Amino acid sequence: MRYVFHPAALTEYAEAVQFYTQRRVELAQALLGDRTLEGNLFTDRTPNLSQKFLMAIREKLGYIPTPEAIFYYAYSVFHSPTYRQRYAEFLKIDFPRLPLTRDNDIFTALAKKGEELVALHLMKSKKLNKVITKYPVSGDNAVTEVCEVHKKGKDTAVPCPYGVVECTS
Repeated sequence: MRYVFHPAALTEYAEAVQFYTQRRVELAQALLGDRTLEGNLFTDRTPNLSQKFLMAIREKLGYIPTPEAIFYYAYSVFHSPTYRQRYAEFLKIDFPRLPLTRDNDIFTALAKKGEELVALHLMKSKKLNKVITKYPVSGDNAVTEVCEVHKKGKDTAVPCPYGVVECTS
């Protein structure tokens, strides 16, 4: 099987992945702050939130939430399909802007959803322990070898029904 990629497409894809990854790292650093290395342990978390931002959030909510709660709130907002659709063009050219709510119930609910989403993305959620998919053939479902699947007369990979394939290796 042969795949052909245009070099510009690969470059564009690599740049998009790098941009997205960098934005996530910058968001985490901005919200959770620096940690100093002491021996082999990271200690002394210092939130990297500006006083201007903290005053803005205090003005909206009436208090300053923990840096973790702010991070989870931002994570939920930035992963919202509505947010991404509404600000799609702006997100292509600049950093995301975090809209702040005046409603503490909304802030708390979104922070809770953001915390759940972080746990899912880090594969630490207990929800992932309940598997709802099944593989319809006997065996232990372990991947032991990788095979190429071809449709007769075509050089195009297609899904193989029920995982029954002839391996070419």
